[in-house]
Order: sequence, then structure tokens, then C-alpha cells
Amino acid sequence: GTYRNISNGLSIRSNIHSCSAGLQDACRAKGWWDGESPFDWKIAVGTGGRTHANLAIYGREKAGNEHLSALASEATAGTLKATNMQSWIRGMTKALRDEDSGICFRDTHGFNSTGSQISWLPPENTAAATHLFTCASDPLATSYKRFAFPGAEAAATNHGSLELWRRHRTLALQGGLNKIAGADAVKQVRQGMEDLENSTLQ
Repeated sequence: GTYRNISNGLSIRSNIHSCSAGLQDACRAKGWWDGESPFDWKIAVGTGGRTHANLAIYGREKAGNEHLSALASEATAGTLKATNMQSWIRGMTKALRDEDSGICFRDTHGFNSTGSQISWLPPENTAAATHLFTCASDPLATSYKRFAFPGAEAAATNHGSLELWRRHRTLALQGGLNKIAGADAVKQVRQGMEDLENSTLQ
């Protein structure tokens, strides 16, 4: 199979399947594309057409690519089976909790995500799709929880997820659990979180 990492970077290059009408003409008019060489979105929009610019991926985009590449290598080697949902999802939780690279946004960096999601989408008719959400802004401070999208006949409800998010957010704004309750409480909560997440993936 193939994988794709975006990480809010200009990851689209010249392998473009569709393009907004007039976009290439606008890039040519601005001098970002010569109209003859293959149209490269990152060069045109990210560097103003300067082909000598440093186009190497870095930061979040580089780290995300490395996480996905590691999973792909395991799959190629046969140590990670395509049907092993638990291991694929654990690989993604590891990537989304990578704070050092900046993939995991936390309040300690002055900005945080609204939440984090992982979806397991197996080939049709082989298994049911599985969706997991944190219902919190910080995947390091909460577990991924299985979520079922209700049918149209189901009553409209958020199943308490909004209240859960608000409680996590209040805790974060007060400095986090470590500041409020201490390291022992953090250790206990993280163990409970790990147990809950493991049970979710059974």
C-alpha cells in the first residue's frame, strides 16, 4: 500500500489529480510557474517559483513521514499484518503523541488542537470501520475512545463528549493535572488511560 503525510505542510508536489480552474494560469501570471515544466504546487505557491529554494521536509511533516515510513517498513517486512488493527492504531497513537516534533500540540507550546482522531478503514466487507477520538485537546493526557456514528434514526446527542472536552480543557487551562494534583495522580491517571485504551482496542 501507500501512505500520505500532510502535517499542515505544502506536501502536494506535481502528482496532481485535479486543480481549481484558473489556478495554473494565475501562477503563470505571477511568475511562479513557467507554464512548460511540470506544475509543482510547493514550488509555485510555497516559494514563489524559486526552484533553488530549500524544499526539504522538516519538523512535523518530516516526523510524520518517518512514523508512517516505519509502519510501512514493518508491513513490507511482514511483521505488521494489514489486518492487525490494534498494531496499526497503536502506531498512529504514537505518531499523534509525538510532542518533540510538534505533531502533538499542547498548551505548553501556546497553542493546542481541539481533539485527535484515528480511523481504521479496512477493505470493504472485511471488517467494520473503527473510529477513535480523544474528546480532549491533548492526546498525551487522555485515551482514544471508540466512537460509533449513529444512524439517522438515532436521537441527536453528543454522548457527553462535549462535557468531557470542557473538563479536559478546564484542567489544561489550570496548568494540567500535574500542577493541580501532583505526579502520583498523573501516574495513576495515565495508567488508567492506558488500560482504557487497551480495552478499547480489544
